[in-house]
Amino acid sequence: MARVVITDELFHPLTFYYADDLLSIDILKENLWKDNLKGKKRGDRFLFLNCADKDYWIQQVVKQSSIVEATHPLIDKGNLLERVEQLTEEMGHIEVFYEYFDPETNLSNKISQLGGLYYCNAYCHVRDEIALEQALLELIDWFTLNMSPIDEVLCRSRSHTGRNERPDCCTVLLKFADGMEAHWFISALGEEGSRGICCIGPKGTYYWDGGIVDKGIRRQVESGALNNTYRIVDWIHRSARSERSITYKDSKR
Repeated sequence: MARVVITDELFHPLTFYYADDLLSIDILKENLWKDNLKGKKRGDRFLFLNCADKDYWIQQVVKQSSIVEATHPLIDKGNLLERVEQLTEEMGHIEVFYEYFDPETNLSNKISQLGGLYYCNAYCHVRDEIALEQALLELIDWFTLNMSPIDEVLCRSRSHTGRNERPDCCTVLLKFADGMEAHWFISALGEEGSRGICCIGPKGTYYWDGGIVDKGIRRQVESGALNNTYRIVDWIHRSARSERSITYKDSKR
């Protein structure tokens, strides 16, 4: 089966995406109307990167019995929670492609060797404002896989350049149910590249450099986990808008 990247702007070589071909969103639309995805076989994989109305076009490709993969964010406008729930109702699960953070399968074992966690710090420098949202969602996936539930968030986000309404700098402070605290910093200012995570526990410290260099990482995410990720990012956005901390209890209101 072939893997085709769908985007209007390619940020890495096709080999980074394990891909064989590239289509713009306009060419995809044209071939969908013709019920012919450029001669691609049913069962081929289509990897959606940045494009408007990504969730809508994902659903259209799925209807043609093709396999869909996508980067975060899956939703670019409208009600975040409603639209992601509509998407997961249609699909059940989706293959998420990670560009910045890889939720390691053996990370829980490494964390357990630290005897629990006191504190965790994560940082990432990305190429633009959309990539900032992408890295934030990847971090949420990473943490929800390996940490206890989040109990409280405080976010400060700003658009220093004023290029658009999206923030270009984001700081998130989190408290977890087991008492651990975390600090995330994501910036679209300056050069893209550096990223990492540092976990500190009573028995030592674990450093992780992001783990993604020449190729991205794919992971199947079930609908429940996907809905939870977007619930948490909505919670973080609410904190940023109100400029105050929001507990888990208040986030449900």
